[in-house]
Amino acid sequence: MDRNGENTIKSKHITAAFLCVVLFAVCGIALFLHWVFFLPAVLALAAYVAIDKKYLRCPDCHGFSNLDRLFYAKRHPYHCSHCGKHIEIE
Repeated sequence: MDRNGENTIKSKHITAAFLCVVLFAVCGIALFLHWVFFLPAVLALAAYVAIDKKYLRCPDCHGFSNLDRLFYAKRHPYHCSHCGKHIEIE
């Protein structure tokens, strides 16, 4: 169980992680144009890692799930690939 005693992952954390990945990709591509895009790319990657470690793990076993699977799970039933427990996306 997570800190709140719930078996859920919040949808806003999935969306924030997705936005960090998109920002990282855009800054990574723009990095070929100018070196100044290096810092935003690193910050976006660090933000994604922090969100992933803190919020996007299975509440029971703390197993890792792919971001695309969690994004799919926003509208479909989802079970942890490590422990098999049902994970609610709210």
